[in-house]
Amino acid sequence: MLALGNQPVNELLEARLETGGPTGDYYKITPDAARPDRDRFISAKYRERLFVRAVDSSEKQKQFIQSIRKMDLLLTLLYILNGADINAKDPKTGYTPLVLVRNLAFLVIDSYSQAVDLENRKAAQLLLANGAEVDRTVSYQTESDGANEITALHLAAQKHDAESMALLVSYGAADVNLKDTLGRTPKDILEASGEANESLRRALNGFDPETAEVQVDLLFSFPFF
Repeated sequence: MLALGNQPVNELLEARLETGGPTGDYYKITPDAARPDRDRFISAKYRERLFVRAVDSSEKQKQFIQSIRKMDLLLTLLYILNGADINAKDPKTGYTPLVLVRNLAFLVIDSYSQAVDLENRKAAQLLLANGAEVDRTVSYQTESDGANEITALHLAAQKHDAESMALLVSYGAADVNLKDTLGRTPKDILEASGEANESLRRALNGFDPETAEVQVDLLFSFPFF
């Protein structure tokens, strides 16, 4: 929660607490609350999500995708808390949310700044922490390859994005041996580009705690999901 801020996240989680929750008899616990009261509150807040700010259920999936496009992580979290399908493909692109956030970063990084790419990596972390299927394939088309079925890891390898590769392998347990429809693993894609280096190759093994070359703060492992 550190990357999103404890206060904003708690505001999402406790939005309906003032009214006592669904049964009207919940209240925010104090440090001296009895153990049964503490357990009841923690379960209601984190596991059952009884106090989460409500959203329009008919627009939930659409707005979830829009929040990713806007790189609004708090809004993305809100729709996840309200049950948005974290693996459903975007109707416009056919991309899963995980592939979408990485592709958006590659589209804008040259025009804006490294800050844009960092926000997309944070979004990827948030999705992975909440059950994104890291090896789910999507249709992706380039001039050189034509139509191809790839995973987020194939895309990161294609773009020589070492941090994203390490993130997907270490945090998402991405399958480094999975082949696209052209029969290539992520490593094959790296080597075929002629631009592979040791840093990129190491990224396919995940984060190396002995180096600072591939580092992303993993701040989205919510204990209540």
